[in-house]
Amino acid sequence: MYNNTKNNTYNMKENDYSKEIYDKYCNSEGRILQIFLKDGSMLEGIFGGYFHGDIEVGEPYVIKWHFIPKLDIDKYNSVVLTESTDTLGRIIKQEEIDRVQFKKKK
Repeated sequence: MYNNTKNNTYNMKENDYSKEIYDKYCNSEGRILQIFLKDGSMLEGIFGGYFHGDIEVGEPYVIKWHFIPKLDIDKYNSVVLTESTDTLGRIIKQEEIDRVQFKKKK
């Protein structure tokens, strides 16, 4: 397990880094990230929301993320105040994530 903040990468091998990812994401400007899943796939986009876990029973700080793919970001931003956004993106369980990398703002 490593937390390489120099490269903006969080690797999920042993510990729960969901709180650090949450904090970094909420305090970043660009917010575009790459999520590498344990099945070998990579997704690029933003988080549209999250589901908090129950720390008292040993769950991660965030147990699920609402992920919006890069191609759907404009659509998500245009409907977020006027319509339901639950049909956009997908839910990713924290346990499915291998690592997360934050893209540098260009």
